[in-house]
Amino acid sequence: MNNKYLYALDLLPLGLKNSVDKLSMTDIMSISEIRLRTNGFLTVKRQQSEAFVTYGGNLSTSTANAVPVFKNDVDYTYHRAFENSLYSYEEELKNGFITTKGGNRVGFSSSFIYENGKVSRIHEVTGINIRIAREIKNISKPVFEKIDFKKPKSLIICGPPASGKTTLLRDIARELGNVYTVTIIDERNEIASASDGEIENDVGRFTDVLSGVSKKEGIKRAVRLMSPQFIICDEIGLSEEHKSFEYARNSGVKLIATTHSDSVEDALKKPLIKKMIRQSFFDYALFISQDRKIAEIKCLRGEPVKK
Repeated sequence: MNNKYLYALDLLPLGLKNSVDKLSMTDIMSISEIRLRTNGFLTVKRQQSEAFVTYGGNLSTSTANAVPVFKNDVDYTYHRAFENSLYSYEEELKNGFITTKGGNRVGFSSSFIYENGKVSRIHEVTGINIRIAREIKNISKPVFEKIDFKKPKSLIICGPPASGKTTLLRDIARELGNVYTVTIIDERNEIASASDGEIENDVGRFTDVLSGVSKKEGIKRAVRLMSPQFIICDEIGLSEEHKSFEYARNSGVKLIATTHSDSVEDALKKPLIKKMIRQSFFDYALFISQDRKIAEIKCLRGEPVKK
């Protein structure tokens, strides 16, 4: 049983925790999310299917004997998440999620309070989704079989939410970080999972990690201070980040990053990604399907993908 799963369990009130703790090891190993909905039932998600957790520690498609969730359970987990949060930034709260120990992401269904046309805070939380971070070594093997990294290459990883982009990115960091000098800009601490001065995930022997800093600021710091050959970061897409990416590229640093999209073509339509492609930021684009499989690797410039 990995620590990230235990960190997730630690967020739950005792009654819910005991029910999840009774699940079989086979079920535990397949769980990617734990969900609480006020006046609903405790559920877990495995791949793309969601199931109810029963009092006896079984998974079921029926609510019969399913563990109920009440408002006090949601409130407890919400406050517990903040106690275990590594980076409780105001901006994360506006976005409706925070990152807790181990790199687990906790998202909230809630009411949103607006001020001056923008979300200022969340209010009246009605549901919680604990997404458990995964460290799966060698998952990036197909990437290195198709792309020759004997010389540094840049890559944009595309895929829908919860398709495993960060898991793949983490393993790519490990592989590259055992050969090249790499800096991870870990804005939400989901890639390396730094805690108490230690890096919980294996991200490579020659990898440095900047945690809790924005990509806009972190990339500039990395180039100036760490002299990386690669910069790795998650979920790019803000136009304000472009100048930092440009600064890194002009300094000869290769970028490995992810973005939400339903296909490579969809990603290439996004204004920032489209602009970066035109300006030769990326050598390759990769698409992960909803079932967490690498569905396509596309050459954008330079050497073609290996057959």
